[in-house]
Amino acid sequence: NKVLRLAYMPNITHAVPLIGIEKNFFQEELGSEVKLIPIHFVVGNSIIDAFITNQIDIAYVGPGPFINSIYRKVPLKLLS
Repeated sequence: NKVLRLAYMPNITHAVPLIGIEKNFFQEELGSEVKLIPIHFVVGNSIIDAFITNQIDIAYVGPGPFINSIYRKVPLKLLS
């Protein structure tokens, strides 16, 4: 089975992943062949560090950590 490690921050500004995980929306979209592993972080920069060390596959982050990752030359893709 494939695994998708989703990083998010458990606060109201990150409501989309909170609701998606709680209501099982992501797993429904992924199907049974992919196992979703949600991983929460306290600060956005820790999410970027997790990308660098290959601990996560995809994440919800705010603009600050994303812009900082550009300066650090972290090869990330902005999806939305």
